Amino acid sequence: TEQRKTEKELQLNERRFRSFIEHVSDYAIFHTDTEGRPTSWNKGVQRVLGFEQDEFIGRHIIPIIFTPEDLEAGIPAIEFQTGAEQGVAGNDRWMRKKDGTRYFAMGTTTAQRDANGRLTGFTKVTRDQTDRKRLEEQLSATAEELAELYRFRDLSHFVEVWLLTTNCLRTAQDFRQVVVDYAGEAAGHGAVYL
Repeated sequence: TEQRKTEKELQLNERRFRSFIEHVSDYAIFHTDTEGRPTSWNKGVQRVLGFEQDEFIGRHIIPIIFTPEDLEAGIPAIEFQTGAEQGVAGNDRWMRKKDGTRYFAMGTTTAQRDANGRLTGFTKVTRDQTDRKRLEEQLSATAEELAELYRFRDLSHFVEVWLLTTNCLRTAQDFRQVVVDYAGEAAGHGAVYL
């Protein structure tokens, strides 16, 4: 019958999808119950989090994978509550692997519901983006350093022009006052103390 054919196609598609998920290794993809205990595993869980299947499924992993600061702040509960209420919650933050190593996780926690709309658990998808995060931090620090160097380049240019256009530098205090006034104006505030 047509219904039986449709059911077989759905089962085949589900097997294909499960096989695909199980073999993805760049992303930790797993289902949890409503308490956050894993009910499934893929190769990405091993690669990203460091857990073998038999030590992962059914284990209370929240205190292991969340940082102590996030545990203290109640972040896991907030994440699951947001996922339950809004359907999905982002979880881009520092987390921990099984061995305690910190990594920057980018991912989502998505609510799973049955046909009646009752919450049955969550699907978590996470990826290790530590290298990207560290590169962003390095680029930000470099940009700040360059901005600071540029500000001092401006200041030294001003001092050079001022020295060339004035007949004499009467006192060190005069020089100091000019530098302080210029630095304050360049920074957008009043006087700056040297």
